[in-house]
Amino acid sequence: MEEWYLKKGSLAIKKYEKRTEIEAKQADEKIKHCLTCQRCFMTIILKGKRLGIEHFSNFPTYGKQKEECETCQIRRKLKNLNAK
Repeated sequence: MEEWYLKKGSLAIKKYEKRTEIEAKQADEKIKHCLTCQRCFMTIILKGKRLGIEHFSNFPTYGKQKEECETCQIRRKLKNLNAK
């Protein structure tokens, strides 16, 4: 945090608060909760390329969209193949 954010009532603080509010809303949209492994996850995309998945073990799950993560999907498919 830089000095110019510390001035009370300044435009800089309002911009900083608005930016963190937007980041929080984006996180709520991008981060999902896997019911299989009980972890939150998000797909990392940079310049249109999918780089992978990041898991968060100790993350609040309230209000997160419930969806099975790719790691658990792959594990389930491999388990089904090995069972045949």
